[in-house]
Amino acid sequence: MSVVPLPLPESICHYLIAGVIRTTPMLIVQLQPGPQRILLGNAASFGLTAEAGELAELLIGADPGFNGVLLETMQIGSGRPCAVHQVAEAGLRYVLLFDRTEIHAQLQRSQQMANETELARRALQLRWDRLHQAHQALNEEVEAAHARQGLQRQMVHQLAHEFGTPISAVLGQIQSLIGAANLDASALHGLHNARRGVEHLHQLVESVLDQARLQSHQFELCPVRCDLASLFDDFRALFHSVATERGLQWQVSLEPAIPPSVQVDSLRLRQIIYNLLNNAFKFTRQGQVAMTAVWARDRLTVSVSDTGRGMNPAQLARLFEPFSRHDLSVPGTGLGLSISQNVLLHLDSSLVVDSEPGAGSRFSFEIGAPAAELEDAEDGSGLRALIIDDDADMIELIQQMLLRHHWTVASATAWAEAMAQQGEAPNVILIDLSLGIESGLDAIAKARVQWPSAAIVAMSADRSLHQQSRSRELGAMAFLGKPFAEADLLACLPHSSAPNGVADPQRRAATH
Repeated sequence: MSVVPLPLPESICHYLIAGVIRTTPMLIVQLQPGPQRILLGNAASFGLTAEAGELAELLIGADPGFNGVLLETMQIGSGRPCAVHQVAEAGLRYVLLFDRTEIHAQLQRSQQMANETELARRALQLRWDRLHQAHQALNEEVEAAHARQGLQRQMVHQLAHEFGTPISAVLGQIQSLIGAANLDASALHGLHNARRGVEHLHQLVESVLDQARLQSHQFELCPVRCDLASLFDDFRALFHSVATERGLQWQVSLEPAIPPSVQVDSLRLRQIIYNLLNNAFKFTRQGQVAMTAVWARDRLTVSVSDTGRGMNPAQLARLFEPFSRHDLSVPGTGLGLSISQNVLLHLDSSLVVDSEPGAGSRFSFEIGAPAAELEDAEDGSGLRALIIDDDADMIELIQQMLLRHHWTVASATAWAEAMAQQGEAPNVILIDLSLGIESGLDAIAKARVQWPSAAIVAMSADRSLHQQSRSRELGAMAFLGKPFAEADLLACLPHSSAPNGVADPQRRAATH
């Protein structure tokens, strides 16, 4: 049903008009015909003079016969913001100004919010752009750090090989000479001193390399079977001459319950003990230096005490900082204790220090050292070994060790040279992982295909777990870290009773 609009009763019109006037301030002006006059409202409140004469000037150009809104919003001077309407009827022209203060304020607030939103959006975009730039810069830094870390890893690996190989050869030759039966006491004493000196050099090299490993997060532990009695005897002899020269008492005490062999990273253990003893002798001018070792429940506790000058709290606070030396008159790098503490942290332990000025110092630590089963070296009669190493001295050393146990030995400096040799298949192949321009890992993979029944032993001065795992993935049954003793080599060799002459990889997994 359509609705036909009807004229409203006059009473309703008056009521509506009165309501609008009450709630909405307005100004109604008759412009023509005749003189301009105000019909309703206060002209001053809209910024006009009493007669509102300005309106005619403001509306010049407007169509006199137009009905509707001339201006949505206008503000004259300091008057109210208003909407301007025009009504033309029967030759009469009226201008109506409706107060828009509240609407204007709302519009201003909306505009302000819009402006603030835009400013916030721009600020957010700026922050996002900066964050994106920072993220890109961080990615570039990470890539550069990875590149530096790769170069550092490569450098450490190369230095470990360059130092470890000749040191291993020298130590092995000295040990071979010590084992000779025709040496007098003086020569034997000299050889023992030479061996300890080379071992000391090796520990110094490892300290420098360990600092680089720690900085590049490459540090790893390699537990092996270790003869504790022999290790402590070495330290007793190594510092005997120093103690004698300085007139110091030098005591080494081992608890009888210590097992003959334990499973521990012997290189790191030597390194820590050497650093502690070296410091003790450096700072002790009279009195004594003592070392004790106690073993219980697969835990080894070592203590080093001295009657030296001791340290104050400020010196103790800087004790484990790299290159920290509280007495510059005493030679040293300041790396020993820092590296020792870091090594022990990797072993879930730490150095405990008790020291007072003038009362000496006591350093102690406790590490896991489960007892290990000692294995007798087996005779190699009837077994063949192939050595692939680009260092002639290392080949000669390993040959001597194997020949003493009746092995048949062949050698080569590269894979191609090994393949050119004629003979029976080897029972064991010892392959150095750094063969000059050739990769020892590639040689392991080829050897596993060429001689599937042979036991392969990887050799390297880089004892990192990465090197060990990669060599085992490619077919190596054991890993031999340089430098190594004859006992370490023999522990890697296959038992003649094993199937196909191959050693049990699980039993040999922890070899040096």
